[in-house]
Amino acid sequence: HVANMKTAAAESQEHLLRLAVALHEAGRTLDGIRLGLELRRDGRPWDLTLVRVVYPFPFRKLVTSRARELGLDPYLLAGLIRQESAFVPDIVSPAGATGLTQVMPATGRQLADAVGLRGFTTEMLRTPELNVHLGTRFLSDLLRRYDGDIPLVLSAYNAGPSRANRWRRLPEAEDPHRFTERIPFAETRGYVKSGPNGAGKSTTVKILTCMIKPTRGTAWVAGYDVEHKPMEVKRRLGYVPEAGALYESLTAREYLTMVANLRGIEGGYADRKVGELLDLFDMIDALDQPLSEHSKGMKQKVLISAALMGNPEVLFLDEPLNGIDANAALVVKELLREMASQGRTILFCSHILEVVERICTRIVIIDQGRKVAEGTAGDIAAETGTDSLEQAFAHLTGIRDTAEVTRGLLSALEAPEHAADAS
Repeated sequence: HVANMKTAAAESQEHLLRLAVALHEAGRTLDGIRLGLELRRDGRPWDLTLVRVVYPFPFRKLVTSRARELGLDPYLLAGLIRQESAFVPDIVSPAGATGLTQVMPATGRQLADAVGLRGFTTEMLRTPELNVHLGTRFLSDLLRRYDGDIPLVLSAYNAGPSRANRWRRLPEAEDPHRFTERIPFAETRGYVKSGPNGAGKSTTVKILTCMIKPTRGTAWVAGYDVEHKPMEVKRRLGYVPEAGALYESLTAREYLTMVANLRGIEGGYADRKVGELLDLFDMIDALDQPLSEHSKGMKQKVLISAALMGNPEVLFLDEPLNGIDANAALVVKELLREMASQGRTILFCSHILEVVERICTRIVIIDQGRKVAEGTAGDIAAETGTDSLEQAFAHLTGIRDTAEVTRGLLSALEAPEHAADAS
């Protein structure tokens, strides 16, 4: 419907601007922001109306009155809500955070108890008044806890106080610019890195897993420098490489038992862990079959099982769904959601944007070694003025028009036939 309205209004920028305003008034905030960004890309100069379209402030009375009640900066609160939910009152993140201020259900229950609210349910978080009441209480508590240190406060709000407490011990915490730039890159849960071939995804993962050394700069994983404390990093991570090599003369049981022993897991406990992991992927019947006889998908399941063996704090996955069947892929996706809900860090590298959009709570797109976008799928689409993560990816990485590419490929396929006719 929005596309149809845009077509009808496309005769002038003024009509499109009025459409953007109407979308905001109808509660279609994201659509209004996207249309405003389109107008800016088409050369529309800033004016007060366009500023309000691109940087809206819905629920102004609710937000400002609650902010003043708690002594908060209303524009800080408005910025937080814009970042968290784009002012969509009933939005729910993949991790379960709900409403304008994106309160997690467990946090909401604790806050409701603290303010004396009885009969709390998660559904209540969709109510703007209650959501803002609880979210601002949480923000106010964090501001007191961290003495008004905004980078730490926002990190704790987004990822939890326990992570913020760990991050503040890192060297980056001394420099707020480095802190806000680098910490989410390495540690925000549900992260994915996406980019075209040769963008630098696999190289980044190899640096973070201590397989290669960075030529410059520093990287920290689970609070440890990858160059100076590689063993501490490796103790805390699991890794599924893009093209993993296995000792194919071993059976799945022997290989995973070896991995367990290297992790310090031995005896009956190791046997039980091996059995549990392979049973998860319905591979018990192949337990004693040499890996050389396994299919590509079966080998991938063994690699994933090996990565999970040490109960890792941080999990690096480079195209982990390559070759595995649909049922196993569902198991992996559900497992990742559960691990993320437990507070573990997951970095998921993939070109499959449909999977990225469904399971990842935060996305980074890199191109030629540079980060070109970061945020949720909706954030990235809104910032690029596109309708999907796939379109945003194409826009950011400079892909040619897909229809043009397809025509070129078809033309190339037809060329031999024409050549034969000519001869």
